[in-house]
Amino acid sequence: MALTNNNTVLSETPKKKKNVGVLVCVILAVLSLAAITVLVLILIKNPLPSKEPNIEVSSISISDWRKTYTDSSGDYSSYEAIVSSDTKDPFIAAIGYVDSGNLSDLVYMENGKGIIRDTYTSVDPNGRYRAIGYIAGSKLQENDISDIQFKAVDFDDYYYLDETDCTVIISFEVKGKSTGIVVFDIENKLTKDVEQNCIAAVADGKVTYTYYLDDMPYKSRDVDVTVHPKLFSKAVSLSKSGYTVTKDYSINKDEGYSYTIYTGEIEYNVPKVEKGLMIFSEKLVSGGEPDNRNVVNYYLCSVLDNVCRIATYDSSWEDDHKSLQEPMYEFKLYGYIVWKELSDPGANTASASS
Repeated sequence: MALTNNNTVLSETPKKKKNVGVLVCVILAVLSLAAITVLVLILIKNPLPSKEPNIEVSSISISDWRKTYTDSSGDYSSYEAIVSSDTKDPFIAAIGYVDSGNLSDLVYMENGKGIIRDTYTSVDPNGRYRAIGYIAGSKLQENDISDIQFKAVDFDDYYYLDETDCTVIISFEVKGKSTGIVVFDIENKLTKDVEQNCIAAVADGKVTYTYYLDDMPYKSRDVDVTVHPKLFSKAVSLSKSGYTVTKDYSINKDEGYSYTIYTGEIEYNVPKVEKGLMIFSEKLVSGGEPDNRNVVNYYLCSVLDNVCRIATYDSSWEDDHKSLQEPMYEFKLYGYIVWKELSDPGANTASASS
């Protein structure tokens, strides 16, 4: 007995009839072993996503906010507060505004604690926010992500501060090619500093994320970062039949003596999502900054009353800012996540001070 390249069995005349059963068993065993080997290799390369735990969060509270920074004018400050929960399992807390309930922030929660920040604001945040729900997820291991890449751009050297700052654009892939949101830490491998609990969109396994790296040695151009994944929450896939464009992309221009700014917006109706998060991609196809063209980025935006609005912002403050051309973008919606309501909304409290 023999096998062709497509595993078709070719019959042979056995020398002894009693060996036929033995040969068949051997071939079946070989085929079974081969199939198991292929399956194991597939799972190693693309591990199946873990089932999200069935957790229940009954209460989420926000402490009083404390001031962490005030600028030289005294008009703008940064604040942070502690978010607490009765649930010790990791999850993502959805924080909204007290007056409207609209989504404001996503906060990663671990061991019942998380941190929310309000940066460079002229308004005291005490009493402005409350928890409106939560999103469960699956824990990730280091080997659940791959192809980590980064690019450092827009270096600023500050002589009077004796430091250099820059923007770092990071991309990586979440194995399994799923769509959703991911929580991760960014480690600066040169200083060992860690930017904790970053949250980003995942579209078909692809992630892009931009963050500001400061306090580098003066005039340094050395950047080396890596990513440590923590949690993934899977989205519901959305096809083109699941939404309609209710307002075509439109652009407004604001030009002054030293700047040119373009703001744009497109609006979608999503019948199946009254409120939640949308995962989408954005690509600059013309105009704007030439270096940003034809680059696909992935983002999150909120959905409220079945309406999803995506906004764009392009600006130039250079001497030749008037040469900035009107931008045009392409968008794609991938999927959505609806946060779960708190099981005990009455226990949800905002900060007491005002």
